[in-house]
Amino acid sequence: MDDDKIIAHKREISEYKGDEEQRRQHIRFPVCISVKYSGNSFDYCDYILNISSNGVFIMTDKPMQIGEHIKMQFNIPHNKVLVELTGRVVWVNKQNNKHPRGMGIEFIDYPEYSKKMLEEYLSSQRHLLDVEI
Repeated sequence: MDDDKIIAHKREISEYKGDEEQRRQHIRFPVCISVKYSGNSFDYCDYILNISSNGVFIMTDKPMQIGEHIKMQFNIPHNKVLVELTGRVVWVNKQNNKHPRGMGIEFIDYPEYSKKMLEEYLSSQRHLLDVEI
């Protein structure tokens, strides 16, 4: 694979999966973070596979419907801070075997303290990206 294709692939991995405008604005970081969330009167525990300042991708065999709201709790890596926020399901992958099953969540409501801690964590991880942002 030539260098241009490698860079393009890494950039694709690093971008937020949302509409075209958001895809350019929110760099996503690969992670593996345990997340507890609730919606539809049920509680779930799954894993966040990528995170940005605007949302997360939760790997799950039982994604919710687009538009549903969920309440989430997770610890920021290397920190004992518990982040609690509300999100909305903006896309779902149930069938594509090339990518994990799950759902893209857009953050819609979270305390300023949680937002600040998340932004500090993401800022500290920028050096791990192998693309220019």
